[in-house]
Amino acid sequence: MRTLNAIVENTRQQLILRKEKLSEATLYTLLPNDPKPSRFFDVISMPKKGDIGLIAEIKHGSPSAGTFSSKVSVMDRVTAYEKAGADAISYVSDSKYFGGSLEELKSITSIAKLPVLQKDFIISMYQLVEAAITQVDALLVIARIVDDKVLKSFVNFAQINGIEPVVEVYNEVDLDKALRTDTRIIGVNARDLDTFEIDVNKAAELIKEIPSHISVIGFSGISTRQDIEIYKKAGAKAVLVGSTLMNTKDIPGTIKELKHI
Repeated sequence: MRTLNAIVENTRQQLILRKEKLSEATLYTLLPNDPKPSRFFDVISMPKKGDIGLIAEIKHGSPSAGTFSSKVSVMDRVTAYEKAGADAISYVSDSKYFGGSLEELKSITSIAKLPVLQKDFIISMYQLVEAAITQVDALLVIARIVDDKVLKSFVNFAQINGIEPVVEVYNEVDLDKALRTDTRIIGVNARDLDTFEIDVNKAAELIKEIPSHISVIGFSGISTRQDIEIYKKAGAKAVLVGSTLMNTKDIPGTIKELKHI
C-alpha cells in the first residue's frame, strides 16, 4: 500500500495546512442553509441516452498514467462531455498525485449542467464540509482508508447535506463495510490501490454480490465497449471512464461508442 499510504499521508498534511488558514469551526459556518437535492443517483441509474450510465472523468494525471497531455481545457472538456451524452462528470481534486484543486472543482460546478462527482481521498469531516460548500452532487468515499464508524458518519453527513455518497470498494472486506452504511451507491474499483493493477473480471464478480437495491458503478479498466459489457452483465448501472477519455482525440465518438448511443 505504498502509493495509497503516501497519498493518504499527503492528504493528512495538506489538511493541517488548510485548517491553519481556515479553522474547522469557521468552515462549518459556510455550509449552505438549504442544500439542493442531488440528482446524481437518478441520473446514473436511469440514463437518458444509451444503455448504461457513463461518468466522464477529468483529471490532470495519476500515479499509474503520469501526466495527461490533452490540449482540451477543463471548461471545454466539461462542455464536450455534456454534448457527447455523458450522464455525469467526475473530477479528481487531489493536487499532488492527480493535479487537481478545489478551486478548479468550484469552477466546474459553477458551469456544469451535469451532476458532478468529486473524487478524492476523504479522511476527515473537514473535507466533507468543503464538498458541501462547493456544492458537488456526489462525493467518493474509499472504504479502505477509514474505519466503519467514520465511514458511516461520512455517508450520513453527505446525505444530510445534499451530497450523494459513493462508497468505493475493492474486495469483500470493503464491501462488508459499505453495506453497513446507508449508501445508495457503491463503486467497485477494478484497480488494486496497493499495486495499481487492474482486473475487471474480478471486479465483476464482486459486483454480483451487491444487493439489487444498490446502484453499482464500475471503476477503472475501461477502454472499449467490451470492458463495459463485463461490468454491465455483472449488474453495474453505470461506469466511470477516466484515462480513456483524457487520452482520446474524439470525445463525442468515444462516449457514443461506449454508451451505444
